[in-house]
Amino acid sequence: MVKSVLSITPLKPRSYHFQDLNYRFVKIKKSLYFGFRDIDFNGYKSQVAELEKVLLDYLYYKSDTYSIDIFCEKLDSGKDNIDFEKMINYSLKFPLTTKRKLGFLLDRLGENTQILMDAVHKKGYSRLTKNSNKFNNKWRIYYEDRFDHSLSA
Repeated sequence: MVKSVLSITPLKPRSYHFQDLNYRFVKIKKSLYFGFRDIDFNGYKSQVAELEKVLLDYLYYKSDTYSIDIFCEKLDSGKDNIDFEKMINYSLKFPLTTKRKLGFLLDRLGENTQILMDAVHKKGYSRLTKNSNKFNNKWRIYYEDRFDHSLSA
């Protein structure tokens, strides 16, 4: 059972506790507040993020080793339900580090990342996690060597 719910908002961040659940609203830039669909929930209109946007938001906010492992697991197990073209197009609106992380991880799944590669600068570098120590020149990103085999190709 889920003990906490994390949502993004362009408004002020807040936290609530209700019926044994923690609800946390994290502020996101207005330019990154997109990728939702409206659903009817008991007569109330609600916005629910598309799967591709959920994954990108997770990658944007989380950079610890455990979170990257979870991201890789979700990419690998859900690859039949993910529209990778949509995810890549959405990622073009995100900061450079998020693009590099996504490109690096999608390469390991064997996805076509050329559009993303064209959007990545050839200067500077990023880190997949704070413990990253190996360099991938294509994406200009440091990663942990265990990620060499973390996703199936």
